[in-house]
Amino acid sequence: MLDNNLIKNKGIMSVAQTMWTIDFDSEQSLETGNVQNQKFTGKCWIYAGLNFLKTSVDRGNSGTGIVLSANYISYYDKYEKSKYFFEKVIETMGLPSDNRMVEHLFKNPCPDAGQWAMFNNSIKKYGIVPQESMPDTYSALDTNQMNICLMTILRDGGCNIRKLNIEGADIKLINSEVDEKMSEIRRILNLCLGEPPVEFQYGKMKKKYTPLSYYKAEIGIDLDKYVCLINAPMSKTPLYKKYCIQNLNNMSEGEKIEYINLPIETLKEKVIEQINNGMPVWFGCDAGKMIDKKTGIMDDNTFNVSHVLNTSYLLSKGEQLEYHQSEMNHAMLIVGIISKGHEVVGFKVEDSHGNHVGRNGYFYMSIDWFEKYVYQVVIDKRYLSINEEKLLNGESLYLMPWNPIGTLAN
Repeated sequence: MLDNNLIKNKGIMSVAQTMWTIDFDSEQSLETGNVQNQKFTGKCWIYAGLNFLKTSVDRGNSGTGIVLSANYISYYDKYEKSKYFFEKVIETMGLPSDNRMVEHLFKNPCPDAGQWAMFNNSIKKYGIVPQESMPDTYSALDTNQMNICLMTILRDGGCNIRKLNIEGADIKLINSEVDEKMSEIRRILNLCLGEPPVEFQYGKMKKKYTPLSYYKAEIGIDLDKYVCLINAPMSKTPLYKKYCIQNLNNMSEGEKIEYINLPIETLKEKVIEQINNGMPVWFGCDAGKMIDKKTGIMDDNTFNVSHVLNTSYLLSKGEQLEYHQSEMNHAMLIVGIISKGHEVVGFKVEDSHGNHVGRNGYFYMSIDWFEKYVYQVVIDKRYLSINEEKLLNGESLYLMPWNPIGTLAN
């Protein structure tokens, strides 16, 4: 019988920890180099994206160990999200302040969080630079103070726009308010993150690049080739449909946040196929569920909470999403396959919290965990079936930005 004092003295999860491991006898893994550390930020989606690029480039260049600047992408993501916020404030300035869309816009106008489409948008418009050309700053690794300042400026500007509209001001005066606030945003970003390079030298030959020419010459991956697949089996989001999250992005002119909703078995098959062909998989999941950071295992058996508390629940995956028991809150990179004999039993995962967690920064995810807590994978379009291509090219069903499918970017 469990000693009740154990929970009082050690907490639920310490008592429930099982030291469970996944039984596998072979590992097929891509070379990924040192694990990066996002520190006190919500930029997992940027790090997972840069790790995707790094692994892909290293694969083609015998492991050059390239490190790309997350700070550079974050700078322009913050800048573009600020512009996007003001655009949406102008669109909704005639609605009351307690309208749910207005409340959503003002609640978190410039978050660290993001999505694959936002990463693609930033790369296509601004390119990328090596870490040494725009290194991390204090605020790049701990965004809280900077975010508070940015959101104060944005909310102040948004409030002013709504007041100007009530007073009957013309659009020129409203745009002038936006220009003034965007100048402040740019100044704060320069102070906190540093000014992004317009041109820089890189490599042994000190060749000159712009961020866009560097991406084209040294990275060269067409991110438009990739599509977001989700498994969100909620009652209001049927499978075999394409969905688009409206009013959630970092650029109005950029790629929309769109997903094809498919069975989890289909996502698993395509992940295995892409890894077998030498490419990693960017994915979104619920990182608050059954991950043992000490052992590096992601499996439902890592913590036996039900036994310790003598309780249980029977929510399905769709119900967990629908009723806020689970959410997509973290992006990582699948870089390998683990097998027992000829059966795939899980995946090797690269996180972005340094090498002091898991197994030198890597985790081993069971198939069971994948099926329960992985909600999104980014897959090369060439792996789509004919019917899935039709879905991709068809019309999207629109969802509100607070839909559970959109939480990774919120």
